[in-house]
Amino acid sequence: MAAYKLYCLDDQGHITSRIEFVGDGDEAAIAHVRQHHFSSACEIWELGRLVARMPKGSSSPPAR
Repeated sequence: MAAYKLYCLDDQGHITSRIEFVGDGDEAAIAHVRQHHFSSACEIWELGRLVARMPKGSSSPPAR
């Protein structure tokens, strides 16, 4: 299990909120985030490592 942080961003790329969660690896963390429909772009981080960038909406594939 790894500790992840989800940062939601405004249109200028500034952090508007942070959600901490635990996941069983990167793919599980991405799947967890996809279950929610966010109205902003988001980034998933594990410690200092960027796991994925998620465009607006959870149905879009993550950018890595």
